[in-house]
Amino acid sequence: MERWKEYAGPCLEAAGLVLLADYLFYRRLWMLLPLAVLGVFYVRLRVRGKRSRETKHLARQFREMLRSLEVSLRAGYAVENAFAAAERDLAETLGEEAAMTKALREVNARVRLREPLEEAFLAFAEKSGVEDIRDFAAVLAAGRRTGGRMGDLARAAAGTIGDKLDVEAEIEAAVAAKRYEQTLLSFLPCGILLYLQFISPGFLDVLYSTSLGMAVMTVCLAVYIIAILWGWKIVDIRV
Repeated sequence: MERWKEYAGPCLEAAGLVLLADYLFYRRLWMLLPLAVLGVFYVRLRVRGKRSRETKHLARQFREMLRSLEVSLRAGYAVENAFAAAERDLAETLGEEAAMTKALREVNARVRLREPLEEAFLAFAEKSGVEDIRDFAAVLAAGRRTGGRMGDLARAAAGTIGDKLDVEAEIEAAVAAKRYEQTLLSFLPCGILLYLQFISPGFLDVLYSTSLGMAVMTVCLAVYIIAILWGWKIVDIRV
């Protein structure tokens, strides 16, 4: 059911975009079939993008958890108690239903059932899909295996990973405006085509009624798609 919900919206968007692309570039019903391939590609990109946004959102919540954890560890809390305090802090700041709050609640519940903290957190880290969470889980596991001072290792890791996430947040804020501009520019060519068709209905007829015109529009569509993908790649900055 959840998987169906994940794909329902992108599929409807893809259907609308395929119809729009056929109207703007071809005006031939039989072209809907090859354009449907682009629709499938669009659905995959949209679902992947949604998952990426959810992962980034979880990473931002994880940054808040690290801040709370670091404060508790500096105050002398044991690691298990620091995680319990972080759960309470996140429940107050992010809410009871936040993804990171739920994850910590599950981790702490497993710890109360006598499961080692590093194993409980590692299980969450593997499901999260966030590299920084997996790195932190690896530090906890390494601290337990080597018999080192787990609190000191966790505090140092929290500070290092937290600094990295702060840098990522600053970069995200810096490119947010450019990403918005790129989205607007992506719709500009379609807007120009629609404007020409409504203002001068017969001006572009040669592009829809001849084989050469169809070839030209195919090249234009390919360049348009490449430009959009290239724009997405430019604004997708990773640390």
